[in-house]
Amino acid sequence: MIITLLYAGHLMHGVLKVVQIIYIYSLFSLNNSNSEPSNKK
Repeated sequence: MIITLLYAGHLMHGVLKVVQIIYIYSLFSLNNSNSEPSNKK
């Protein structure tokens, strides 16, 4: 029981970490695409 709880907590921590990385990366890419004059082709 305790082992499954620890495993679930570790899994949640990893998922939150991945979500945070994806969120920061998406914000970074959005800022880059907005700053670049990609409309002038």
